[in-house]
Amino acid sequence: MTQHSRTSRYLLIVDDDPAVREVLATLLVEEGHRCATAEDATQAVQMVEGEPFDLVLSDLKMPGRDGLWLLEEIRRIAPAIPVVILTGHVGREREAELLERGAAGFLLKPPSIPDLLQLIRRVLPG
Repeated sequence: MTQHSRTSRYLLIVDDDPAVREVLATLLVEEGHRCATAEDATQAVQMVEGEPFDLVLSDLKMPGRDGLWLLEEIRRIAPAIPVVILTGHVGREREAELLERGAAGFLLKPPSIPDLLQLIRRVLPG
């Protein structure tokens, strides 16, 4: 565990790729966080309705409901939970749309580990 993770947070990782979920969860647990994973946006909404997550980290493009749909659902049912979007490509228009719709931040996939940890610390200070 690093010195940066003094406070354990409960994070939900949403991605249709099991390898991505596993790598992110393993990394974040090593940083001192508790993690749960969901394979799609529908499962993630069900989990958010039942558990007190501190942050949701979601892929943007997933089969079925995408990360924007998930972002809007979380804003509706649990507006205090910040949502960070992972995406393969983000132009200025997409960046503005994500922030306008309430994303706490976004990172390009695959995220650099230092950037991911810095963004989580920024979104969840303390």
